[in-house]
Parts: sequence; structure tokens; C-alpha cells
Amino acid sequence: MRVLPAALAAAAFAIPLLGGADVALTVHGEQIGPDGVLTHQVADVVGSTDPTTTPVLAIDAPPIAGRSYAITGTVAYEDVAGDGYIEMWTVFADGSRYFTRTLDVQGPLAKLAGSSVARPFALPFALDDRPEKPTRLEVDVVLPGPGRVHLAGLRFQSAPTPTSPWWSPRLGGWIGALGAGLGLLGAAIGVARARRSASPRAERLPDR
Repeated sequence: MRVLPAALAAAAFAIPLLGGADVALTVHGEQIGPDGVLTHQVADVVGSTDPTTTPVLAIDAPPIAGRSYAITGTVAYEDVAGDGYIEMWTVFADGSRYFTRTLDVQGPLAKLAGSSVARPFALPFALDDRPEKPTRLEVDVVLPGPGRVHLAGLRFQSAPTPTSPWWSPRLGGWIGALGAGLGLLGAAIGVARARRSASPRAERLPDR
């Protein structure tokens, strides 16, 4: 049994190792209550000597009520080599994919480097003038090398306009877009890279 730090979650317990392809915890929008809680469990991602992209969470048909939304939670990490990050892919019906990445130097959008006790993180996105809503949100942990990352307290938030504390003018630097072809190719490369790495381990519960 693996024991997670008590500061992360009082009720955390061992999560079985996944074999083969990593499988993200998938939640349907209808399952998300008013409090936005996505899971009460802890995701524990372990890197390797090679770069890894580990799927952690997917939301099908996210319940977006306004023009902006975010996935929030807490992150703690140990001995992360280089600059790692958490990313959220916003996927539309036409196949286009937009990403938000925690690559800032401080705050809830800060990158993952070295070690840190549990701190808040946020993955926000604004729809701006785009009329349609995304069909799926995907959250990955990207590590350039060794390290261990713990995610807890994952929640979904939606707002009429991007006025929450996790939004700032600097956010534009960590949000991007890829067309359908390039986006799908990029995702495939990321997953393939994770699978080729030297036994990366992703530990999480298969359900909520």
C-alpha cells in the first residue's frame, strides 16, 4: 500500500497501478452536482526518465452555463525535474482543440518544478464569441522527466464572464489553439510518448 501525504487528503487510500495505456477518470456532465466536485479521490502521477503525458480526467458534455469555466483543485509535487505542467484540452464537435497550461511562474497557473506542498491550481478557459459549447474537457499531467505529482479536490466551475480570481490578463500566454488535424495529431503524439516511456506509473481510482 502506498501512503500519500496527509496534507493532500485525509481519506486518501492506495490506488492500483494501471497497466498498458493510461485511462483517465471519465465523468459525464450530468454527474456533476452544484458544488462542482468531480472526484473525492487523489490522482498520483509518477514520471520517468523520458517525457510523459498522463491522462488524469475527462469530462464528457461539460455543464457550461456561461462564457467561461475552469477546473480547479490542489497540486503537490516532489522532485520534478525540469518544468512540468497540468494541461486542459477543450474539445469541440468539429475536432478543434484548445489548451490551457500551468506555465506561469507563480499563482494558480504556476508550472510544476522541484517540490511543493499542496497549493491551489486552476485551468480556466473563456469561450469569447464562439457560440457552441465544447463537447469534452481533458486534463493531463505533463512531465519532462522524473517526479511525482498529486492532484486532489478537483472541481468544475462555470461563470457568465471571466471574473473569477483565477483569471488575469497574463492567462493569454498559457492558452492556445490547434486545428482539428494538428490538435488530434498532437494529442496522439503526447499519448504515444507516454506509452513509450520507461514504465511511467499513473496511480488513480478507476471510478469516482
